Amino acid sequence: MTWVIQSNTGTAKQIATNIIISLDNLASAGTVIRDTGTTVAGNQLAQEAIEFALNGREQIVEVVRHSCENLQRVAEEFEAADREIRDLIDSSPLSLEGK
Repeated sequence: MTWVIQSNTGTAKQIATNIIISLDNLASAGTVIRDTGTTVAGNQLAQEAIEFALNGREQIVEVVRHSCENLQRVAEEFEAADREIRDLIDSSPLSLEGK
């Protein structure tokens, strides 16, 4: 019987990288031009709604970016734990490796 313990940080990093690239696209999506010179009814409310949306976008980008960083960190920790467990199993007198 052979024990196989394997994790793949490469996959986790690739997924996180793709998400971060998408976040960068979202964060830089277009420029908002505000009309502060008119007194059209509702203009102030529209400006507040735009500001709210922009702040929401920034918050979403930051939360997802932080989650991606956590994903990468956790994947690295799992890989380290997998290596440690594999080393313990391989060094165990019960290991069938090489027998």
